[in-house]
Amino acid sequence: MKWSLKQYAQILSLPIANLGNEIIQNVAFDSRQVTSGSLFFALSGEKVDGHQFLEFAAQKGAIAAIVSNQYIGESYGLTLLPVSDPLLALALLAKAKLEEINPIVIGITGSVGKTTTKEFAKTILQSKYRVAAPAGNSNTKISLPTFILNCNEPCEIMILEMGATHAGDIDYLLNIAPLDYSILTNISKSHVSSFGGVRQVAREKSKILSGPKLKGGIVCESVLNFFDVCDLGLTTYAIESPATTVSLLPGSKGEFQLREKQNFSHPFTLPISASQHLENFTAVVALALKLNMSFNEIIDAAQNLKPFAHRFQTFEKGGSTYIDDSYNASVTSFLSAFESLPKPKGGKRIGVFGAMRELGEFSKEAHAIVAKEALEIFDEVHCIGDECRAIVDLFSLNGKSAKLYKQKEELEKQMKISKGDLVLIKGSNSFKLWEILEKL
Repeated sequence: MKWSLKQYAQILSLPIANLGNEIIQNVAFDSRQVTSGSLFFALSGEKVDGHQFLEFAAQKGAIAAIVSNQYIGESYGLTLLPVSDPLLALALLAKAKLEEINPIVIGITGSVGKTTTKEFAKTILQSKYRVAAPAGNSNTKISLPTFILNCNEPCEIMILEMGATHAGDIDYLLNIAPLDYSILTNISKSHVSSFGGVRQVAREKSKILSGPKLKGGIVCESVLNFFDVCDLGLTTYAIESPATTVSLLPGSKGEFQLREKQNFSHPFTLPISASQHLENFTAVVALALKLNMSFNEIIDAAQNLKPFAHRFQTFEKGGSTYIDDSYNASVTSFLSAFESLPKPKGGKRIGVFGAMRELGEFSKEAHAIVAKEALEIFDEVHCIGDECRAIVDLFSLNGKSAKLYKQKEELEKQMKISKGDLVLIKGSNSFKLWEILEKL
């Protein structure tokens, strides 16, 4: 299913007379990801112009590049395909590739839980179908179409994560990849500074729930608080809720049951326990049922579930327990993490927190909410980011240990962990707080 350079040019309505039939092995927009036989997309951003890396891409083995028709520099031995907008060319090519593959397309968006839901969906569905899904969170107008173009194996189902940091992002991605099924996870105030309010975030992300070929939209019950979507014929999901279409019912001895309307599964156990992961799993149950999987098939496949990197992963080191939930942070994900914390093994509960970013005017309120809840749970906190001042001040006011650091390295040197302590590491991705755990 790999295309030749001539096929790429034909789709973009470019001249092909002087082009050979070399097969493009993969596409890349980051020159560091270029390998032998790559097609490099010279994309221009606010900070970096991809045309500056054409020589490096050639050295890495690229054979051709999509460039702006305004580019007048060297080719460095590459076959250059000039277009008016390389980013638009990337989208058009991905759309054509997806039409050729013709899988069932599933899209997932929301403020929290997108990547974990995507990983859980892949684990469950691949027990019955051939499934393609990106590693990590390829959910932007650049990374999503790049994944599609690099999908060269036949698949019956393609799972795509769709991110939105600005109004119009979801529409852009849906134009590339019209959906057959969609999941809208929980909504919170992440990226709210770009939208003006959490309801605007919900409105943007809810666009995933409709479309010309959509057969089923699945939505977290809590999202219904933001707007009236009851007339859209949606499937709703939640943990332990009698009002939703699908729910996960906790029972005794750590067992669960699945419920779809009036139908119930047999009791079973799961290899996951954090509340946010259970909610993500419930969303996938709703999806799998729509794709004709039985309760028993879902339960069997669910035994292979595991948390994705930096999403509430638990580690034991030196007699202490560390929970790495450092991939990202919002009020909702902070509170979910607090709710899911196990008890320490005789020691203290310690929070290592990075500030929540991109909250705009809601930042002060959001950190105050987290501070109030954290005060009831943690014995001490170590924080990075000026926005965390509210947490540190509240702890200090109540006689609890709290420190605010300017640098992560300073925190690593001063934080003292004892045997039996429970440590939650959580903050915005930009802080890379997981590196603290790696150095312990």
